[in-house]
Amino acid sequence: MNNVTKDDVMKLIVKCAENKPGIDKSTDYIKDGYFDSMSMMNLVSEIEDYFGIELEIEDIEPENFVSLDSIFEMINKKVGQN
Repeated sequence: MNNVTKDDVMKLIVKCAENKPGIDKSTDYIKDGYFDSMSMMNLVSEIEDYFGIELEIEDIEPENFVSLDSIFEMINKKVGQN
């Protein structure tokens, strides 16, 4: 899949955060406790499957998972490399 939308990314975020209340596009997902190590790895797996990309160890840094924008930017970079 080459057409990455923020709506698609947000759906994966909500799914992996187990529909915790209050999560939205302006939330700091790590600071606000929406992702622990297990749910973060779930999100990584969902992103890889949904967008047909492979995230490297260096991609799985907290700053890439802080917000919708940071996750969206990371995915776009990886999609652009394929």
